Amino acid sequence: MYRNLKNFVNSGKVLNVINMASTWKKRPSEMLNIEDEYIAYCFDEACTYIINELKDDKKPHWVQDRHDKGNNPGLRLLME
Repeated sequence: MYRNLKNFVNSGKVLNVINMASTWKKRPSEMLNIEDEYIAYCFDEACTYIINELKDDKKPHWVQDRHDKGNNPGLRLLME
């Protein structure tokens, strides 16, 4: 379960859950029905971090951004 949540949070798809939780005034872990209290706490903490980053006008660095073929500084250096 933890591995799936880590991938989910890193993908940027977590923003949908954060928005729904905000709309319904619930914790993000409640929206996903996470029963393990510690995992729920960690997920909520990660969501809070993302929210605070966005409030400070910082762009979260999603995993897919790092794997984007156009976002590969080493490849760009070789092609120059």
